[in-house]
Amino acid sequence: MTIVHALKTAALAAAVIAPQFASAQAAAPQLPPALTANVALVSDYRFRGISQSFRQPALQGGFDWAHPSGAYLGNWNSSVSGIQYPNGASLETDFYGGYKFDIATGVTADVGGILYYYPGAYYSGFAPARPRFTNFEVYGGVGVGPFTAKLYVSATDFFG
Repeated sequence: MTIVHALKTAALAAAVIAPQFASAQAAAPQLPPALTANVALVSDYRFRGISQSFRQPALQGGFDWAHPSGAYLGNWNSSVSGIQYPNGASLETDFYGGYKFDIATGVTADVGGILYYYPGAYYSGFAPARPRFTNFEVYGGVGVGPFTAKLYVSATDFFG
C-alpha cells in the first residue's frame, strides 16, 4: 500500500464517518435547566462598603436556576442587623432574574433586575406611614473573558 493509496483510503473513511458524527452531534439532547444552591457563614456582610450585619457574622444562602437559553432566576438570603434594619426579621431576601447572552465571540451581555426585600423592617419614627427598606434595581453588564462590568440603577427611592 502506497502513501497516496493510504491517504485516499483515510479521506474516504472520513467522508463516510463525518456525516454520521455530525448527525450524532445534531441529535444530542439539549441540556436541562440547572438548579444550584449555596450557603456560607461570613465574618461580616458588606453591601457597597457598608456593613449590613453591624460587623457581626452573617449566615447566607440561596438558590439559582439557569436555563440553557440564557434566562436565569434566583433567590439569595442573608442575616442582617436589627440595628441596621429595625422592626423586622433581621433578614435580607433578594429575588433576581435576567438574561445572559453572547454578543460576540468571547463577549457576553447580561440584563436583569433584583429586588432587595427586608421582611417586616421599616424606618422608625414615621407615623402613620411606615416606609420600608425594600429596593428594586435594574442592571446591565458586559463581560469579556474573566472580566465583567455591571451598572445597577435603582428604580425606587431607597437610596434617597
